[in-house]
Amino acid sequence: MSSTPGIDALLTVIRCPACHGSLRAAPHSPDDVDRFECSRCTTRWPLRFGIPDLRATGVTDPYLSIDEDLRAAEGLYQRAMTGGFAEALAAYYRTNEHVSADQSRHFIAATLAAEDRSRAVLSSWRARARMGDAGRLTLLDAGCGTGPLLVAAASPNVNLVGIDVGLRWLVLAAARLRDRGVTGHLACAGTDHLPLASASVDIVASESLIENVPSADAMLSEAARVLGPGGRLWLTTANRWSMGPDPHVRMPFGSWLPNRLVAAWATRRGMVPPRRRLLDARDLRRLLEEGGFRDVCIEPPPIAEAQVAGSSRLVRLAVGGYRATARSAMGRAVLSAIGPSLLCVATKP
Repeated sequence: MSSTPGIDALLTVIRCPACHGSLRAAPHSPDDVDRFECSRCTTRWPLRFGIPDLRATGVTDPYLSIDEDLRAAEGLYQRAMTGGFAEALAAYYRTNEHVSADQSRHFIAATLAAEDRSRAVLSSWRARARMGDAGRLTLLDAGCGTGPLLVAAASPNVNLVGIDVGLRWLVLAAARLRDRGVTGHLACAGTDHLPLASASVDIVASESLIENVPSADAMLSEAARVLGPGGRLWLTTANRWSMGPDPHVRMPFGSWLPNRLVAAWATRRGMVPPRRRLLDARDLRRLLEEGGFRDVCIEPPPIAEAQVAGSSRLVRLAVGGYRATARSAMGRAVLSAIGPSLLCVATKP
């Protein structure tokens, strides 16, 4: 593997997910696949489409096998290199036989609007964390998906790192970052085996991930490990007791029902059944405090205008009511109990 400035910069950030040893470019291999090698345990990790594949043993995508993910990533890479992020995203869902047309339209619209949502959420996180000028920071987006939060957080004073278990999403994230002129480091790995050194990160941020991981405890344990003393954890998650439609398949009151009923409802409509464990505010607070985090603040997140663009008058009225309710402390308490989602900030002592 030839050394390039981008690769050299990446190697200063990521570590072996198995032993947290430093990585280096591995010697040329007969199969012509570039790899990184751990200087401590000598494990080799492939570099695919410019993104290190650091999925440790047992780390799997909840929806696709490794081979299916690699095929999807290859198709997206070719499309993104010629047409950019938006075209690759649309092509992925147009050709995805596992996702219904209605669900595809919903996913595409939500993904395209995600940058505005992430900016609004990021502003709320910062305000609640009461962060002043802390100099240069490293922000890890755990479960970064297609990278909207990385774009929203881009700043000369922020070193961006995005981790996701789906290589296909990281190929799209790389395309989004290229289109927006944003520089960041991307790696494919599980959030329960983060490929980062201990105490190497100032902020771990994560949107709508903790309800979807195999183990929320393992995710929080890894977040605590990579955060330095006084580091901040910023989360959003769907609310278990939301009075609105299901966050993944839009089934009325779906979050109140057992997962098997939601899965059956989604399957009958040609949708991909969600695989998640929804949390309420009490569950989330307990997990964080048991994980050693302090100064836990949980509130309803803002709703960005881009999230309701093109919505019906009824939806806009509901959003207006949500915003009005969120202006008071009592209203925020109500929304934390039955609102659609939760926003959280916490600190590592």
